[in-house]
Amino acid sequence: MARRTIEAHELSLEDILESVETGSAVLPAFQRDFKWSNADAISLIATVLCGWPAGSLLLMNGAPDFFEIRAFEDGPPIDNDIQYVILDGQQRLTSLYRAFRGHERTEFVLSVTALLNSSGKAEDIEDAITVHDRDKWLLEYPPARQAEELLVPLSSLRTASDYFGWRDETIAAAAASERENVRQRLAEVYRVFLSRANSYTLPSVVIDRSLPPAAVARIFERINRTGLRLGAFDLLVARSYTNDWNLRDHWETLRTESEPIGTWLKRDGLPVLQVIALTRKKDVRQPALLDLEPEEISGNWEPAAAAVEHAVAVLRKLGVPGPDLMPYRGLLFPIAYRFMKFPDMNVEAVARELSDWFWGRSFGMGYDVGSSTRIAADARILSARSPGWDAADFAISERNLIAATRKKQSAIWSAFLTYLHANGARDLLTGAELDPNSSDVVAVSMLPKLSESDYHLRVLGLVWANRHTASKLRADPIDVIQRASRRSLESQLLPIDVDSIYRGPDTLLMARARALKQSLANNGHESLNWFA
Repeated sequence: MARRTIEAHELSLEDILESVETGSAVLPAFQRDFKWSNADAISLIATVLCGWPAGSLLLMNGAPDFFEIRAFEDGPPIDNDIQYVILDGQQRLTSLYRAFRGHERTEFVLSVTALLNSSGKAEDIEDAITVHDRDKWLLEYPPARQAEELLVPLSSLRTASDYFGWRDETIAAAAASERENVRQRLAEVYRVFLSRANSYTLPSVVIDRSLPPAAVARIFERINRTGLRLGAFDLLVARSYTNDWNLRDHWETLRTESEPIGTWLKRDGLPVLQVIALTRKKDVRQPALLDLEPEEISGNWEPAAAAVEHAVAVLRKLGVPGPDLMPYRGLLFPIAYRFMKFPDMNVEAVARELSDWFWGRSFGMGYDVGSSTRIAADARILSARSPGWDAADFAISERNLIAATRKKQSAIWSAFLTYLHANGARDLLTGAELDPNSSDVVAVSMLPKLSESDYHLRVLGLVWANRHTASKLRADPIDVIQRASRRSLESQLLPIDVDSIYRGPDTLLMARARALKQSLANNGHESLNWFA
């Protein structure tokens, strides 16, 4: 019988915490640090003591061979016999481990009196739990005081027998006249609430360690919908991890110290790795990423990071105001690839060289279908010191431009607004040059909302404007255009002949498409191939 690679189980919380305590349940070395607060932990404890679901776990059985592992924070060293690697559930299990197995710095303590005198809701359980400094707890709360104030350290709930052993010790330390009351109260709180900690189970998906990295990433992505997903970047952090080189640390340093990287990639380090994959594997898709060897990642990290920085500089030279107005995210990769091949190339020279390619791919919707294949093909062309382009590659449909809306042709939407910015768009009323990165600048439609039409959504109806002008455009676009200077109209590719605007949206859209075509030609992009 074939071995099952994915199984579902109900695992006992006691057994899982026992595995953590013995070092046989561990974490991936790339896993993010423990972040939960005491308040988060108390809320989870209350969920457990209510017997309510606390989400499922995703585990791998046994030690993997494609990423490193580490112990739980505040847990024991790793055991030689690994039972589980916790792929999803670190924050919850660390919190419960600290509460029910004891923590070197804190002790979670429940007030029996407060809880039994309440309605027993989850909020009441939370209110009944306090967190103490462990050294202070051990010094100031001996068994006699615990009995007097009816306080239960949750670490006594390691198992049912541990709890009753603690209970008997506490009863023995109580005043003789109070022992029966202490016995009854501690028995009652365990029966009604605390016993749930010793019988609690967690639904768990256990995957076999023989599964390939791509399958692990896909399973995690599909199962984990509430937390941070384990994707290709996380697995590559694991795959390349050594005591001397940690991809996550290098990424965090890069994004905080490099303005281009931090601004354009934000918190996503995958594009740098995709540049490496494009260079080494001629592909940017996940299988190629997960096929990278550790030394390929560490050895190419700095050149790839520099190449991405240069690529961002090229995009800015082309007029792209920021990542949100990139017609296609994938356009970054062939540019970065060129700098990987020729790191000595000048940014301005590359921007001039790739200008036709950028506008042709953007307005021609070149990456709408088969983008990964197109990226690889473009990278091959750019591997030559003097790349040659086929004019047919830069085919732009006038019909698509005129009919384009943001929802249906988002690349054209981004490309047009980027081109207006590159063309030095000026405010129609003030004549001031506009910066799309300013909070006062917006893209606004000049076209009316006509019944049963989408004219007001058409991309070629958009202009850049400050918020004051935008409000006037929405109210009376004809009045604003009549008051605009020739220079402002030309910067926004608007016709100087305002009569054409009076003749309706179709006339304006066609005039704008012609103006865009002429402007691109005037700026040296004569190789772009236009068709109706």
